[in-house]
Amino acid sequence: MRNSFSLSWRLTALFSVVSTAVLLILGSLIGWSVEKHFEEEDLMALNGKLVKTQQILEAVESQNDLASVPQQLDEILGGSSGIAIFVKMPGNENMFAANGADFPDAFLTRSEKDDGGRPLVWRTARNIPLRGISSRVRVGHHGNETAFVGIAIDISHHETFMRQFRSTLWAFIVFAAISSGILGWFAVRQGL
Repeated sequence: MRNSFSLSWRLTALFSVVSTAVLLILGSLIGWSVEKHFEEEDLMALNGKLVKTQQILEAVESQNDLASVPQQLDEILGGSSGIAIFVKMPGNENMFAANGADFPDAFLTRSEKDDGGRPLVWRTARNIPLRGISSRVRVGHHGNETAFVGIAIDISHHETFMRQFRSTLWAFIVFAAISSGILGWFAVRQGL
């Protein structure tokens, strides 16, 4: 009886460890997938604004066109309070900064080669998390000058969702691990 008792506990422990490991891996994969989805969603929005900004800058043919760029950039934001745009013209002249464009120096000095096409995530001075991309954009149809364009999106709502999602997910994993251990113990006891 004692051997069957210790065998049942060993089998129960093994079953619990294996099921918990599977649940942890599954939970991590689900969390990673949801974060990737948010990143891809943000990149679509950022790239859309980048393309529009690029079109505006490439259409510049005169000083008047250049003077109208800030208004056009305001229009493409279209009330998007969660998106910030920063444009720096050749010669380090800041031409446009919208919606509290609080870009860190590391972001403003990096090149497209540095980021490998991946967005950068940072926090502003007011602790707002942002995800941003940058690019060098040609100014004018035939111009050789390029402007630096930085575009960022507020990801506060993503972080809030992910915190709640992880709490729920890990609570479920703990509950499922305990439940599977109890059910495993009953199954082993019945089998023995």
